[in-house]
Amino acid sequence: MHFRKLLSLEATLAADRDSYINAIERTLGDTFAESYDATPWLEFFVDSMDRASVDLEALLTDWHQTIRTVHERTANYGLKERQTDALMFSAQLRQLTGTRDLANLVARGLLIAHGRTRDRTYTLT
Repeated sequence: MHFRKLLSLEATLAADRDSYINAIERTLGDTFAESYDATPWLEFFVDSMDRASVDLEALLTDWHQTIRTVHERTANYGLKERQTDALMFSAQLRQLTGTRDLANLVARGLLIAHGRTRDRTYTLT
């Protein structure tokens, strides 16, 4: 899971493109006027952001539960906390732990190494 963009306005609006266009059309009407009622657009936007925040909350709740579960399941392996955390961040394992820790996790049967040297990736067993 990548957390660089937790909430993307563009992705949220694009996911419901028809409603997005409809809200703009209802706001602007058939012709361009000097004044218009932005209520339809604002209602759509607030509803979209509400749905996106609920989805984000669920995503983060699931992520937290997954981390807790991994910590519970690896407690008996004598792992350091950073090694357990590294299991959750497979794309960034080298930056988080270093190669000795990775080799240790592979030796313990918690990770499977794929590839060689810089192209090596790891998956959970």
